[in-house]
Amino acid sequence: TVLCTALPVLVCFTYGSAAAYKADTSMPRSHIASIQLVVFMLGFLGALTGIGGGVVLSPFFLMLGLSVQRTVATSVVCVIFISASSALQYIITNRVRMALALILGCVNAVGSCAGAILMYKMAGAWARSSFIMAIISFAVICSFAITLEKLIVMML
Repeated sequence: TVLCTALPVLVCFTYGSAAAYKADTSMPRSHIASIQLVVFMLGFLGALTGIGGGVVLSPFFLMLGLSVQRTVATSVVCVIFISASSALQYIITNRVRMALALILGCVNAVGSCAGAILMYKMAGAWARSSFIMAIISFAVICSFAITLEKLIVMML
């Protein structure tokens, strides 16, 4: 089991480091190494808790100096892999209502397309780091409020 986990992680870190070394990029290699570490930890925590990585990745990428458009795009692609690995785990253990998941997945795809189109159109003045951070903060606060409300209902 350890070999099944350690080998892909080692291959991914090695490939990422080699690609960063060969790439002609303005991003320092130390940033790339820190991104690899954060994404690894998010995958690990996501598998344990089901927490999505986008809430952490977007602010992290903005702090590293990526543009808002590149931050959103990179975060979405990273979250695809984090979510897919966690989802596969839950599907294998038969914890997913597939009919509901497919319906919600289709609705999510439409929302994602609408969000991508809106982000493309807002690429000018509105697509600043502060605006994106406000959206992320609003989403986290709403998620916290919903979870707190469910917890209170369960305790009563």
